[in-house]
Amino acid sequence: MPDLFVPLITAILLALLGFAALWAFAFRGVWAPYLSSRRQPTITATAAVASKREEMAESFMHNFERRFGETYDPSDAVRIEPVEWYAAFECEDGETREFPIPRSLYESLIIGDKGVLTWRGNLFVRFTRPGVDRPEKTVPGDWM
Repeated sequence: MPDLFVPLITAILLALLGFAALWAFAFRGVWAPYLSSRRQPTITATAAVASKREEMAESFMHNFERRFGETYDPSDAVRIEPVEWYAAFECEDGETREFPIPRSLYESLIIGDKGVLTWRGNLFVRFTRPGVDRPEKTVPGDWM
């Protein structure tokens, strides 16, 4: 019986150590930037849409290539998700800030649109265009 006890405890400790390492990696890579931005003040400024772009998620492209043995061509007729949508806003202070935004907002934005941009740290909160978006229901809504 004691001969099985030591390897069992060792296996359990190694599993716990591995789980803790994975959790720490995920926290540092995913949650830490989000929590850091949440501690920042919310900033609102007049801004114009400078550019917009969409990008295939890196992990998806890698999995596609590994699974099907060919490079993913985004110009194919079939649209495969997931895609991440970005918009760059030029603020009144001259700074250009780019944020990932929801698809619904991406599709409704036109380069040159002027409005009020709200962000917190690196997190997009909302973009409201006077005369287009109702203040009580911004597009896409308050993400915070």
